[in-house]
Amino acid sequence: MAVIYPWNESVRRRLGVRMAQLPHAMLFVGPRGLGKTQVAQHLAQALLCDQVDANGVACGACKSCFLFAAGNHPDFTLVAPPEPGKNIAVEQIRALGELAALKPHTAKRRAMILAPADAMNVFAANSLLKLLEEPPPENYLILVSARPARLPATIRSRCTRVVFPVPAPTDALAWLAPQLPDSATAAELLNATEGAPLAALNLAEEWPARTPGLLADTTAVAAGKFEIALRLGKPVE
Repeated sequence: MAVIYPWNESVRRRLGVRMAQLPHAMLFVGPRGLGKTQVAQHLAQALLCDQVDANGVACGACKSCFLFAAGNHPDFTLVAPPEPGKNIAVEQIRALGELAALKPHTAKRRAMILAPADAMNVFAANSLLKLLEEPPPENYLILVSARPARLPATIRSRCTRVVFPVPAPTDALAWLAPQLPDSATAAELLNATEGAPLAALNLAEEWPARTPGLLADTTAVAAGKFEIALRLGKPVE
């Protein structure tokens, strides 16, 4: 089951208790490095689970949960760029639409995630719009984006927006500091990544804080809104 970080638990809980009334298209938005995709995966598993509980948590023991954990559930699809820095192509979205037109194979529903959704090129976005305009029954689509303004307004308007807030600095520090060999750098790393804990951890792993001038440079880059995580090529949505 996907990890739910403590700062996302309230969002996960709100979605979980509404399992029976979830909209068929959702847009998860918030800064890069919060773990939005993990929440999307957690929700997808719950949608496919045969014995989901009242809080919207998958049982982890049914056939669907075993298939999901193994990464080969026929009713779950994760659409992502073929490689870092590339776009989600129209062919990927067309394949998604063809799949959505079929009845679910094993579960009662089908769950699909696009992450990051803003990586779609214009042709892919137009193809997705057709799917959103006439959504097949029992199909749930979750778009994940740190830059929702890059998505066409026609797509945004057809999705229920789910906002992921940045955790309070004290909460982010409490989680990040134990993950680092030198916890004294935690606050600086969070500052360099605009308070996103996973982006801060990714930065610490890829560019060690001992490198001269690293934190000063990355803080300046972050101020210019450059996508650090994209440059590093490690997904931290």
